[in-house]
This record gives sequence, C-alpha cells and structure tokens, in this order.
Amino acid sequence: CCDKTGTLTANKLSIRDPYVAEGQDVDWMMAVAALASSHNLKSLDPIDKVTILTLKRYPGAREILQQGWKTESFTPFNPVSKRITSVCRLNGDKYTCAKGAPSAILKLTNCSDETRQLCKEKAQEFARRGFRSLGVAVKKNDEDWVLLGLLSMFDPPREDTAQTILEASHLGVPVKMLTGDAIAIAKETCKMLSLGTKVYNSERLIHGGLAGTVQHDFVERADGFAEVFPGHKYTVVEMLQQRGHLTAMTGDGV
Repeated sequence: CCDKTGTLTANKLSIRDPYVAEGQDVDWMMAVAALASSHNLKSLDPIDKVTILTLKRYPGAREILQQGWKTESFTPFNPVSKRITSVCRLNGDKYTCAKGAPSAILKLTNCSDETRQLCKEKAQEFARRGFRSLGVAVKKNDEDWVLLGLLSMFDPPREDTAQTILEASHLGVPVKMLTGDAIAIAKETCKMLSLGTKVYNSERLIHGGLAGTVQHDFVERADGFAEVFPGHKYTVVEMLQQRGHLTAMTGDGV
C-alpha cells in the first residue's frame, strides 16, 4: 500500500488557471490564498510554496500584499479540518483567510445552493483532468465567510512510478493506492500509472454496510481508496494482514 502525493507522484505542484467565484476578483483570491500560507520560508509546505511562487503571474495580488498586512496567527493543514487558516490584520480590520479541500471551505460559507453546486462541479471537472482543487475563502471581522474560488493544482507522477509498479506486479506484489485526494483524482492518477481503477472512497470502506468476510474481500479486490484519513490507511493494512498478506505501507500518514 502506498500514499499518492510525493510517493507515486513527484510532489512538484503547479497551479493552473483557477476558478473565480462570481463577483470576486482573481487578484484578491490569490492574495488571500497567499495570506493563508506559512511565512516560514525554510520549511514551506509544498502547497504554500507553489501558492507563493504563483504570485509572479498576478501583479495585482502582489500589490495587495504590499499594503502592510500583519499575521496574528497561523494554523497549518491537518487531515481532520482539511484546511489552512491564518488571522491577519490590515488598517484595523481582521481578516480570517482559509484555503483547503473544497468541501471543508464550503462548510465555512453560507453561499447559495447554486454557487455551492457550481463549485462542486468545477472541482469535479478539475479532478477528471487529474487536478487537485483547493477552495479559498475569507472572513472580514464578524461578517460571513465569502467563497472566493478554487485553485487547481497538478502533481505529475514520478518518472519511475509506472515502471516500478509494473516490476512489483511481475514479482507478485500488487500495489494499492491510499490517498486523501478526491476519488476522481485518484482514478485519473491510477489510469496514468496503469494501476487499476477499482478505487473507492473511504465512506464505502467504513460506512458501506459491509462487515466480516465481505468487507475483507472488498478490500482485497480494490485497487485503492480515496478521501481517506490516516486511520483508514491503518484499517486497510490491518484487514490485509488479517487475510495473511505480508503488507507494507509507505508514504504520508503511516
């Protein structure tokens, strides 16, 4: 079993053209995304790093960030909240900036059902192209959260991944991918690597109404699972071991 990001993929992110919510400005969205990033340049998260580097393409966002912002607090990404949050001040106003999984960001906002559905459709569209989506939102003082849009990120497979998986298969060692990314992204990555497309989300694994032998059979037949937490990875490995398989897990969340 292996994680996707940085294990099967190169962990070399690039940001493609974003989706900007209706009535919002792309420079403001990119500025908020940068504010919701760590300022510790020596240990930047890959997502924060590519967000800051992408500002080269958005001079308007750079101008916004040069207005004297002060960061009061920063909460890094964690697999439970699935978002990064910072609290910043400018001219006496408090701005809470967030970026993260679209579902996590949408939960913060009170946007209309139409906007919510459009955002989900855009995230699915990005995912079908193998792009990871990050929602961006901001809250000014005590006002409601405002959805600004979605960043689309691409992380290509490592050059040696497909060959390594093929060699492992020839040696009788099947590979299963376990990732926190959306299921559409997971399936697209599996297609790129000829890994198999029997990929299911964590809800199917944990709350799919399966139990005992049926659940173990399901895990054995699957090529991978998406939208998982570290605990789900442990569950998959444990089930495979209970079936007598010598099972290894490599990557994030081990």
